[in-house]
Amino acid sequence: MKLNPKYFNLFIFIVALVSLIWIGYGTMTYKETQLERYRNYIDAYDSLTTVPLPLLLEDDSVSVKDFEGRYVVIQFWAGWSDKSKLMLQDIETSALRDSVVLIKALVKDDKEALNEFEKDSSLFVMGTDYYNRIRTPGMPGYLLFNKEFQLISFGVGYTKGAIQDTLTAYINGN
Repeated sequence: MKLNPKYFNLFIFIVALVSLIWIGYGTMTYKETQLERYRNYIDAYDSLTTVPLPLLLEDDSVSVKDFEGRYVVIQFWAGWSDKSKLMLQDIETSALRDSVVLIKALVKDDKEALNEFEKDSSLFVMGTDYYNRIRTPGMPGYLLFNKEFQLISFGVGYTKGAIQDTLTAYINGN
């Protein structure tokens, strides 16, 4: 079957339009699907709060369960990710900073990434294994646990002020 040349432009337009709609739909649903799969991986990993996270500055480890009665944020970050550094700054400068334990989980990087941070009493841990086990789909990412060790929020990616808003909503709301 041959396409009549006078309909060729219309045919190309329709193919382009259908392709554009298909790409737009796929793009809009991708992030939602990705976060849903991430939530399923998190739910399937039943020992989130007891997994030991090796400290980078000491020969010891910590887990979420070590901080009974406190909100805990595990923030996945990497030295090569500027968005990770911005999220860390947002949490550290938050008015609620003293209300949470911040575990800074370094992912797929080495200790040299710590050179640009003050090594105060912060909990820098090696987070690559944890990050991979729950199949975190991007960088930066975070998990927020309440005082009873229940996961109450998680996120991937960075939007200025979003982590502060999340902390405020859960900590001041409870």
